[in-house]
Amino acid sequence: MGSVEVDISTREKYSAERAKRLATTNFAKRLEVSKDPSVRDLLQDPWADYDALAKEAGFDPKDLVLVDNAGGWGGTCYWNRYPGLQCDVEGYCYLPLLEESGFVPQNRYSHGEEIRRNAEHIAAKFGLQGMFCTSLVAANWNESGGRWDVTLRRQLGPAHEELNAAFTISTQFLITATGPLSSMSIPALPGLDDFRQEKKVFHAARWDYDYTGGSPTAPHMPKLRDKVVGIVGTAATAVQAVPELAKWAKHLYVFQRTPTYVGPHEDSRTTPALWNTVTKGGAPGWQDERIENLNLFFTDDAEVAPDMNLVQDERSRYPSLSAVWGSRRAACLGPEMAADHTEWMLQREAPHAARLRKFINQTVKDPATAEKLTPWYPGWCKRPAFNNAYLQAFNLPNVTLVDTDGQGVQTYTRHGVVVGAGESAREYALDCLVLATGFELSGSGSNPLASSGASCRGRRGAGPGR
Repeated sequence: MGSVEVDISTREKYSAERAKRLATTNFAKRLEVSKDPSVRDLLQDPWADYDALAKEAGFDPKDLVLVDNAGGWGGTCYWNRYPGLQCDVEGYCYLPLLEESGFVPQNRYSHGEEIRRNAEHIAAKFGLQGMFCTSLVAANWNESGGRWDVTLRRQLGPAHEELNAAFTISTQFLITATGPLSSMSIPALPGLDDFRQEKKVFHAARWDYDYTGGSPTAPHMPKLRDKVVGIVGTAATAVQAVPELAKWAKHLYVFQRTPTYVGPHEDSRTTPALWNTVTKGGAPGWQDERIENLNLFFTDDAEVAPDMNLVQDERSRYPSLSAVWGSRRAACLGPEMAADHTEWMLQREAPHAARLRKFINQTVKDPATAEKLTPWYPGWCKRPAFNNAYLQAFNLPNVTLVDTDGQGVQTYTRHGVVVGAGESAREYALDCLVLATGFELSGSGSNPLASSGASCRGRRGAGPGR
């Protein structure tokens, strides 16, 4: 890629950006959505068919029952159905059990609905049993019975109050897969209640198609034609949702705390010829081999060469991301080697960062907007994105980037949101606000159920940390 080094000017910009981010006063304040009654309605599941599930209130115990507070299969793509949703990791690796289930993705990078269909396909093919709209309350080891007593609570909405109750089951094996990113992150800023009385607010993980129009399969949003829309966030979700909102909103304000590295997206349809190449003609173990190959490049393994890369996309060619995912290269590093290793990583990353910054500046027509969308930090500090419409959206007359200089939105009012403070404060009047603010990182290594909020007691009543 040529010789590119991290020069003094770039280092100074990196340092300034770090200082700005650390000086943010309101970013750490987050609402505990599941515990705060004033915003708990934002958790309402818009996809669950409560009536159908109520008819199946009982369950037939099988060897395996999967419990989920969602109303169906799909995991993160059950909840996330925002317009533009698409996996940014190659679907041939990301979608599980393709070889075993016979599922063929339509695109190289699967859209959200296809990811959910794949989960449903797996459940149907293997006869998996699901207990939906059900949350884990507690898990206690029963010494005398040699089993787990698991307390669950089912919630089928106000129309089925008679079925909304806690109950306890006994199981020989308890597998926890609650994950660390399951609770919506919402900025705890003043005035949210007032704003919600007048205007529409929803989180991207609970997209309100009744308000916007359209559906997850056809995300046309004609109801936004006369609406001024704001979206808070410029990370992975917003990068995909902004271009879709820009097509329909009367005007779209994008509120940015810090920019994201955005590169070109190398998507394509899955033709028979491409599928034959990917699966190596249907050779057994093709997906495991491809996943392992991708992992070697994600972790910047010292034993692989560029021409060994089976995926060959922007993400797999970005070695410095191993700073997040880990690498065998760093297995023997001690504290005294940290500075030299960081310098080595910066130099390895420099050509990739420079190329993406150049791409941003060539794509966005207005120089001032392009500069605000240009990241000045190492690529491993914030997950890079790949999209062929996000940067282009800022060339449209109905899209405005509101850069908050690292501080984020300050307050809500009855009419909109406020950016800045003192004499520089400005209110942006909105009809609708989309919170593309991600999920809270929750959980603790000492408690396998921490992210679910459930208690866990093992042998002799031992809890986390004992």
